Amino acid sequence: MEDIDSLALTDEKIFVTNQTTMSQWDVMDLMDYIQSVYPQSEQHQEICMATQVRQEAVATQAKGADVTIVVGDPRSNNSNRLAQVSEEKAGVPAHRIANIEELNLDWIKDAKKVAVTAGASTPTQIIREVLVFLDSYDPDDATTWERKHDVDPVSILPRARKKNIEKQRAARLEHLKNGGK
Repeated sequence: MEDIDSLALTDEKIFVTNQTTMSQWDVMDLMDYIQSVYPQSEQHQEICMATQVRQEAVATQAKGADVTIVVGDPRSNNSNRLAQVSEEKAGVPAHRIANIEELNLDWIKDAKKVAVTAGASTPTQIIREVLVFLDSYDPDDATTWERKHDVDPVSILPRARKKNIEKQRAARLEHLKNGGK
């Protein structure tokens, strides 16, 4: 809001848009504030649909849970925002983990209900690993406590097809042979 206050715009026409993985509620607060400062502004919100759907799901479905586990890269703004939404909108403590090895059993040992979500770009295999662990976890049975991350990184990456690579290489060479035209 301080950034908005420092703008001092005098234009009759102001167009406001955004492209973000910020919490949609934070964006709404900013857009409302802009509208109050610049009532002539026209606004278009462009929050990523996958981000918005996940945030709404966490805000709704985490309610009643004891804890939320967010699976996603620690540098992912999207994943970090999901944890924020769980805490601020659902009132449920949240922890972000990159993979099953980062899950602290103290977070879940007394939980009756654990909500799980993941950042939009988190590979399915990593999410599945967390869900399988939680499904078999028993706080009273130490044999269920092992958290071993064994997803093969190669299985996460899409496989390049040799035939397609050769076609692309031939097309590039032909393009260069024709002077890049």
